[in-house]
Amino acid sequence: MDSLLSRSFKLGSVTVRNRLVMGAMHTGLEQRPDGLVRLTEFYRQRAEGEIGLIFTGGYSPSRTGMTRGETSFDTVGHQKLTQTVHRFGAKICLQILHAGRYSVDANAVSPSAIRAPISPIRPRALAEDEIFDLIRDYGVLAARAMDAGYDGVEINGAEGFLISQFLAPRTNSRTDQWGGSFDNRSRFASLVTQEVRRRIGESGLLSFRISLIDLVEQGSTWSETLQLARQLETDGVTAFNTAIGWNESRVPTTSGAVPRGAFAVVAKKFRASVQRPVISGGRINTLESAESMISSESCDLVSISRAVLADPAFAKKAIRREAKAINTCIACNQTCLDRIFARSAGEQKTISCLVNPWAANETELPQIQPTSCPQKLAVVGAGPAGLVTAVTLAEGGHKVTIYDSNSKIGGQFLMAEQVPGKEDYRETLRYFSTRIQDLKIELHLNSRPTVQMLSGYEHVFVATGTQPRVLSLPGSNKNVLSYHDVFHDSERVGRRVAIVGAGAVAFDVAAFLLKKEKREPDEIQNFFDTWKIDFPSERPSRINGADGEKWAPCREIVMLQRRPGIVGGFLGRTTGWIKKDILVRHDVRFLSDVVPLSLEANGLHLRQGNSEQVIEVDTVVVCIGAEPRIELSETLKVAGISHTVVGGASLATSSGDAEFAIQSGVQAALRYQTTMEQR
Repeated sequence: MDSLLSRSFKLGSVTVRNRLVMGAMHTGLEQRPDGLVRLTEFYRQRAEGEIGLIFTGGYSPSRTGMTRGETSFDTVGHQKLTQTVHRFGAKICLQILHAGRYSVDANAVSPSAIRAPISPIRPRALAEDEIFDLIRDYGVLAARAMDAGYDGVEINGAEGFLISQFLAPRTNSRTDQWGGSFDNRSRFASLVTQEVRRRIGESGLLSFRISLIDLVEQGSTWSETLQLARQLETDGVTAFNTAIGWNESRVPTTSGAVPRGAFAVVAKKFRASVQRPVISGGRINTLESAESMISSESCDLVSISRAVLADPAFAKKAIRREAKAINTCIACNQTCLDRIFARSAGEQKTISCLVNPWAANETELPQIQPTSCPQKLAVVGAGPAGLVTAVTLAEGGHKVTIYDSNSKIGGQFLMAEQVPGKEDYRETLRYFSTRIQDLKIELHLNSRPTVQMLSGYEHVFVATGTQPRVLSLPGSNKNVLSYHDVFHDSERVGRRVAIVGAGAVAFDVAAFLLKKEKREPDEIQNFFDTWKIDFPSERPSRINGADGEKWAPCREIVMLQRRPGIVGGFLGRTTGWIKKDILVRHDVRFLSDVVPLSLEANGLHLRQGNSEQVIEVDTVVVCIGAEPRIELSETLKVAGISHTVVGGASLATSSGDAEFAIQSGVQAALRYQTTMEQR
């Protein structure tokens, strides 16, 4: 059956082999001395995976627009990158991005000296001669990109970066020819586009990344967005690549809280209003959601940025309709977007992917090679660590058997998938189920292997995970539950709940206890209503996002944090505020600097600071970390059975998470393979 995604498409003079596009992702490699070598392999694998078109992470046209530490443009290095991508049949464009007031450099500039709420730096207002210099700089970098063999360039005019800052009254209070009316505010975008087109010639692909809705106060109106698009068509753009929201928006756009294809309706309305092809995405991580974007006429090509971070061969599998074989992006943001924003705060991190540790580490973490000495190996535990260990070893040619005491594979992912916004975690388990079948891994569920059974294997990998840390409260403990208890039998939880702990697990437990039994019939419309997304809007002063409206909660919840300070301060950079906003609107109370004392008939006694109080509760849920399950490892050690402990079971403390578990499993499998080959 012919896939809608498999059909080629002509963008100006450039023919793209299919409808799937890898959107720009700043990896952090762009700034490293070995970055181009690593990026070449990163993009090579996506090109080999049959993606049609690649947009690189953003490169700044000038020093003032750098996010952190970029080096000068290495034409020779980029030539090797583009040649490699072309050898595997993909097209590639360099994205040009000036961060403006989002730059962490002390010399940050913007149309006006207005600080971004997500940055500690107040930018300097650009002088008019500097604006003309910047326009020239965009053109110079575009010309260098063409010299390096790129098929074209993309101008990032979206997401709150410099061009957006000229466009919006929120960030542009100028009174000269660059501010005031929309004709003036859009002048910079227009002249940059004209200059870039002049520099790359008529045959170069010129994409313009455009925000369809800004989701910030005093952003562009819908009619202004269309006016800009029509001007840019005259200026020479080949295609529009759509974006939703600014980096400072208080509306979710990328996390698991966003339904798949949530903004397709916006892209469709835009596509019907312009004369150039439209590239669009937004929480597209499956074959079905990608095809829906084309079949609904929401766009001409589909952007699947993080989907190809999770699975470099997403395009190949989607085109062949091998949906079950795709390692799906779970929109956790933990190892990709959170790291990008850590860089913007001054931390030197490169991105990767929680479900694919090889992402952006292709030269550092090589794929396992077929072994010359296949062995009979056991993996005990079918959580994330055990699953990835077993699959990696089996890919190397070993005969692997998995044991797990549960009736399903998944470990703690079986709890995570029940949390609102984390439903995609079940896709990871579907992927591993497929790999287990394809690799003929023997799977024994509801099974606790004995030492005698495990002695028959040449090596055992212990992935028994963790168990909740216990809090013993004086008084009545029959109503004190662990987070495991909650997910496995939520009927035991009363209406009034105190959650002891305020980490990621505690927030997940709260969201789980507050979720509705039935999903809304129109999930996307419900999402728009929930976050007050006003589209199409002609009200530039409209504040989109959560407005403090409270919902009638099914439970009364109070969250108790032991340390002083803001509750939830250690949650993910790009998802933590969403989780907390949702709980606030369910009227969840947050208390910090709290020590639980006892649970009595009249409630939970606690000390907050120097005072004591009693909270009326029916149930106390303990979320204060976990302890490694080490019993099997200790038993094997005594029996002298060769084994390796992976994942949470390998830790002395509970600091591990799913990212650690999966990385630990991969690294253990690779180390074992290397050791065997060296014997």
